[in-house]
Amino acid sequence: MYPYDVFICCKSKDYVLARNVYNFLVKRGYRVFLADTELRKKGVAEYGKVIDLALDSAKHLILVASKKEFVGSSYVESEWRTFIEEKRSGRKKGNLLTILKGIDVSSLPISLRIFRDCKLNCVSKEKYY
Repeated sequence: MYPYDVFICCKSKDYVLARNVYNFLVKRGYRVFLADTELRKKGVAEYGKVIDLALDSAKHLILVASKKEFVGSSYVESEWRTFIEEKRSGRKKGNLLTILKGIDVSSLPISLRIFRDCKLNCVSKEKYY
């Protein structure tokens, strides 16, 4: 049912951080969507449609952010809000996880604060690569 197990949501400026998460999960057998990586593989011009399909198909979402402004950027916010609404409606049963670097959970929008926070070092290169 889910072509992707995990959709990684992040601002393009956080792709370096998000790739650590992506690599960590892929090495453990998960099917992961990260726009920077997957869109290059697909060579698709209509990236909006591809992102929508990936978001719709993913069971879980991980939000990776190093600045609170990135969490509120238009595309990033649209992705995590869409996922939350899908959960609220019962169409998704998966989890939303935030992986934050330099951001306190209390500074996140209220609708994100209830989701589990993981410090970035839980998937750091030093520990797993």
